[in-house]
Amino acid sequence: MSSRKVLVRHDSQAPYIPDWLECHRKPVKMILRLYSSFILFWDFCIILVYFALQMLRSLYQFVKPPKRKSVAGEIVALAELGAKVACIDINSTANDILVKGINDSGYIPHGFECD
Repeated sequence: MSSRKVLVRHDSQAPYIPDWLECHRKPVKMILRLYSSFILFWDFCIILVYFALQMLRSLYQFVKPPKRKSVAGEIVALAELGAKVACIDINSTANDILVKGINDSGYIPHGFECD
């Protein structure tokens, strides 16, 4: 005689799973774990690649820094836009010439000498 399971469902119990479906639960769980492990490994690989590329970029910029930009004509343009201009330089004569040029344009610069 074959034994039959009676389908009884209570709200506090898990739903009934037939015997023919029970054998398929383990492989599905295993595949999902394998998939999530693969995704985690892939994310770590991507992070390591980005880290290595940023280190190479930083090393390149350390060896060959970007060219310095001259702001010679832009200081008066900043003063024209309403910015308060502070001129700080080691060379006081060059700083005084710059302050005088901005002052002749009708704007108020502040000149400071530093070490």
